[in-house]
Amino acid sequence: TWKRLLRKVKHAYVTLSDSGVPENYFALKETGALYAWGLNKEGEVGNGKGKKVSKPYLVMRNVSKFAWANRADHGGSACYAIKKNGDLYGWGSGYVITMATSFTVSNFAKPTKMLENVSMVSGNTINSNAIALTKDGVLWTWGKIAGDYGYYDKDGNWVQSYDFYDGIVRVADGVIAAETDGNDIFFVKKNHTLWYRGAAPGTSYKKSVKKAVKLCSNISAVKSIEYMGTFVLKTNGTLYGTNYYYKKEIGKLRKLGTGFPK
Repeated sequence: TWKRLLRKVKHAYVTLSDSGVPENYFALKETGALYAWGLNKEGEVGNGKGKKVSKPYLVMRNVSKFAWANRADHGGSACYAIKKNGDLYGWGSGYVITMATSFTVSNFAKPTKMLENVSMVSGNTINSNAIALTKDGVLWTWGKIAGDYGYYDKDGNWVQSYDFYDGIVRVADGVIAAETDGNDIFFVKKNHTLWYRGAAPGTSYKKSVKKAVKLCSNISAVKSIEYMGTFVLKTNGTLYGTNYYYKKEIGKLRKLGTGFPK
C-alpha cells in the first residue's frame, strides 16, 4: 500500500547500488529542508551512524541544491548539498571524499563544510567524480580523476583505474556552465567555448586527456549523461549530441535539431 512520507516536496532522489538496487532516498522540501533515509551503509543519511534509517531524517535546513556521487567499485554514495548562503556541505562515503581531501572519515559521517560561495554542484554518477562551480566563475573538482580510465596489463586485460585528485582541484576560471558524467568534465566559458577534461564527446574512452582541451565555440549549455551520450546547445539554438561514447564509430558531435526548447 502507498504511504505518505513527507508533504510539499520539491525534488526527490534515489541512489542505487552497482547492481541497480535502490539503497538510499532523499527529499528536498519547498522550504529547503533536506531529508534522507535508507540503508545508510556509509553514512548517506548524515546522522553520524551506519545503520538503516526507515523514516525520513532531517539532514539540514536551508538547502537549495542536492547531488551525489557513487563509489565506482562498491556502492555507497557521497552526498552534497548547497545551502542558500552558498556553503557546500558533503557527507556519506568517505572513500569518495577523504581519498582526495584533508577530511577524515569520522568528519564526513555528518555534513561537513567543503566550499563557500557555490552556485552549482554535480556528481550524480557511479564513478566518483564531482564538480562545483562558485559564483565567481571558478570550476572545482574532486574525487576520481577525470580522464584517468585505466590501462591494459601484459595479458591484454583492461585494468580500471581509481586514482583520485589530491585535494579539491581548481579546473578553470570564467566558467558559466559545467557537467561531469563521472569519467569526463565538460565546461562552457564566458566566451561560449566548450572545453573538456577526459574523453571528448564521440571518441573512444582510450583517447583521454587530464588537462582541459578546447572542443568547439558558440556553446551555451552542455549535458553529459553517463553511458548515454553528451549533448550541447549552441548559441543559435542548434542541438548537437552523441550516443554512448564507447562506440568507436561515433567520431564527433552530430546535429540533432534546431530551435530553442520551449
